[in-house]
Amino acid sequence: MFLDLGYDKQDYAVSVEQLDSILKGKGILDGTGSTFLQAAIDFNINPFYLIAHAILETGNGTSVLANGQQIENYHETFGKLGSVFIPLSEDDKLKKWYNVFGIGAYDDDANLWGGERAYLKKWDTIEKAIHGGVGWIAKGYINRLPEPQNSNYKMRYNLKVTMTHQYATDVMWAYKQAYNIKKQFDNMGFDVPLKFIIPTFGDIRP
Repeated sequence: MFLDLGYDKQDYAVSVEQLDSILKGKGILDGTGSTFLQAAIDFNINPFYLIAHAILETGNGTSVLANGQQIENYHETFGKLGSVFIPLSEDDKLKKWYNVFGIGAYDDDANLWGGERAYLKKWDTIEKAIHGGVGWIAKGYINRLPEPQNSNYKMRYNLKVTMTHQYATDVMWAYKQAYNIKKQFDNMGFDVPLKFIIPTFGDIRP
């Protein structure tokens, strides 16, 4: 849970083949290793975390959000059910909109809001949803300024801002991510250098 989620390709080599082996049989995510690796490099985020996150959020690549939805309208005010509907163009009504990280998927209607967010971000392919979703996570959390939320623990429990700006509502979210990331590292067959960010509470006294 305390793993530093940053990544530099100089730290250790990761291949598309390694990532594709993890994604094999994971529904719509199967075969997208190259997209995950490029996003990891572009935004300096650990690719194993990104895959673990996507697998968790999409139910192994099988969720409605991950497999794309066609929508006809979106709300003028995102997240507000009573706001005015705005129709999509006829071309956009024919497209599917993909969301692999549960971004904007509010608990009251995850598919509705997750689908609308995918449309607003123009994620009309699975590759755009992966790369664009990683960029959104990078800016909003892992590379966030002035205080990065650069571990699963800090994404779930943001102690710096009175417990607000947290990625998920599930209290087990960080643990579930950590379990899958650890399993992926173990399956690599060699040791990689890992950095941990461990929070401390109260006074530190000698």
